[in-house]
Amino acid sequence: LPLAALAAPSPASGRPLLTEAAGHNPVGFFAALVRCLLPPLFALLDLGVALEAHGQNTLVVLRAGRPVRLLYRDIGGVRLHPGRLRRAGVEPPDLHGALRTDDPEELRTKLVAAVLSTVVGELVAVLGREYGTEPGVLWRIVAGTVRAARLDRTDAAALFGPYLPVKALTAMRLAGQPLDDIWARVPNPLAGLR
Repeated sequence: LPLAALAAPSPASGRPLLTEAAGHNPVGFFAALVRCLLPPLFALLDLGVALEAHGQNTLVVLRAGRPVRLLYRDIGGVRLHPGRLRRAGVEPPDLHGALRTDDPEELRTKLVAAVLSTVVGELVAVLGREYGTEPGVLWRIVAGTVRAARLDRTDAAALFGPYLPVKALTAMRLAGQPLDDIWARVPNPLAGLR
């Protein structure tokens, strides 16, 4: 199911579907989901590929109620960094349009705004609201997963920096070029957890 569906109300109970998946072990479910979600996305980032892994683009496969696999369904928001690809031994094809970026911050922002600021942030909020789970407990799980991931040194430092990017969708839609990304910054719950 799409990750965004985890926050949607269940037709059976009206509570978020996340509560049906997590059952009586919300922290364990969250930890399993984060371990399934973040390492492959960060490995790709290190290679020079940033997926815009927000809740509609990224699907999680559950087996016996546990996250076991991710599927990604939309390449429109993908960014590719030719320098990083070459460093990894991959000669990039000719890239046209918005796919190419030589800016490591743009590459990182495309991924981080979608997966950490949006998906993980929403799941932390739902678990706090539904179970009373302390957000710091959940963000420490995320921090441990980030520390263990294969990441470029500058990417790792940015992930634990004071702010995370988030898409400013209303500003984007009201701008002269409504499809161009506009970013805002929000306090980073990972700051200080490095």
